[in-house]
Amino acid sequence: MDNQSFNWYAIIESSVTLQQGDILFNFPILIPNSQIIDDSPKNKDIEIDKEKSDVVVLSQSCDLEKNSGQDLIVLCPAYDFKDSPLLNKKSNWEPLVKNRYLNIFMLNKCEIKNHEFDYKFVDLKKVITSPCDFVKEFSKKGEYRLRLLPPYREALSLAFGMQFMRVGLPIPLPRDYPL
Repeated sequence: MDNQSFNWYAIIESSVTLQQGDILFNFPILIPNSQIIDDSPKNKDIEIDKEKSDVVVLSQSCDLEKNSGQDLIVLCPAYDFKDSPLLNKKSNWEPLVKNRYLNIFMLNKCEIKNHEFDYKFVDLKKVITSPCDFVKEFSKKGEYRLRLLPPYREALSLAFGMQFMRVGLPIPLPRDYPL
C-alpha cells in the first residue's frame, strides 16, 4: 500500500469552518491562580496567568457546526516529542507509535513546506475547554492552518475516548478455561 495516499495533514485556508483535528499553534491558555477564589473587593484586579501551546481540536465536527457560540470546544495540547525528557527515550519510541500509552497520542512529523514540524505527542489527559467563538476567531489568524486527516483524526478521537471509557469488571472471567 502506498503511504503517500494516506497523508497525515492538509493545509486549509483559515476561513474554512473549524473541524475536529484542526491544529492551532500558540493557542493562549488561561491559568487561574488561587487568588481568584477570594472574591473580596481587594482582589478585583487579579491577573490571570496564560501560557501558549499548540493544541488539537477534539470536539466533534458536527458539534462545532451546530453550536450556539456559547458552547465550549474541547482541545488537547500537542508538544514537541524531542522536548520531553520523560518520553524522548529510545525504549519509549515503539510503544508510543503503537499507541500503547493510554494518555498519549503520537502525531507524525509534518513536512509540508512552510508548515514543517517534528514528531509531536498529544497529551490526552490535559483537557482544555475554551469558548467556541474565541477558538473560531483564533483559528482565523493567519492565512492557513493544518488539519489532521482521516484515518489519523479518527484514531486520535478513539484514543481520546479511551481516556473516559475504562471499565473494571467486579467479577472477571477465569484466567484458564475450566475443564
